[in-house]
Amino acid sequence: MVSDGRIVCGGCRVSGILRHISHKYAKQGNPDLIGSGALERASIEQWLQTEAQSFDEPSAEMVYSLAFLPPAMPQQQQNGNGNGNGNGSGNGNGKGIGNGTGNAVVNASTKLVLAGAPPGTTKEKEEEMRKLFEKSQRELEKLLDIYEQRLEEAAYLAGDKFTIADLSHLPNADVLASDPRSRRMFERRRNVSRWWKKVSQRQSWAYVKSLQRPPSSNGADADATNA
Repeated sequence: MVSDGRIVCGGCRVSGILRHISHKYAKQGNPDLIGSGALERASIEQWLQTEAQSFDEPSAEMVYSLAFLPPAMPQQQQNGNGNGNGNGSGNGNGKGIGNGTGNAVVNASTKLVLAGAPPGTTKEKEEEMRKLFEKSQRELEKLLDIYEQRLEEAAYLAGDKFTIADLSHLPNADVLASDPRSRRMFERRRNVSRWWKKVSQRQSWAYVKSLQRPPSSNGADADATNA
């Protein structure tokens, strides 16, 4: 939920919030964010729609699925193009725990935790999340191919200036570009990689990230507050 004075938005998309804030505070911030002419604003709107309709859902699904998957996924699962070194046959996650009869008492959940999956993740859940990851990755790879072509022509999505069209990608893309299981999607596309470095290294985004605090893993903060 976003509250700005008398305006409260409980279900607004990121792009809607960006439009509102950028227009309301245009004279206080970067005027280039919303464009200065009809043509620029039309281009920004086009790429905002692309983000909302084609980037947001698969990227969010990838971010979600990564939370349930082990950190050491086979390379083939990372890029989806078959040139990795994992064959998906189940021989990459069970180091020292699945190849002996004396380990039969170790259940599937324990194996997943030892492999790096969050506690409580079942084998079925991991498989479900792996399928979701792969499906979403295929969709995002196709879109990033379009971005690669577009960024051959311009420094940013809507033109030669940084705008809210680029800004709208930051939250989900930052997670995916930082995770070794998904960042190759950005790295192996020259123009996308260049664009992402320029966008993600902006001082304003670095400040936003500095305000983020990861959730407590053991509830220690809550205990300290209630003490």
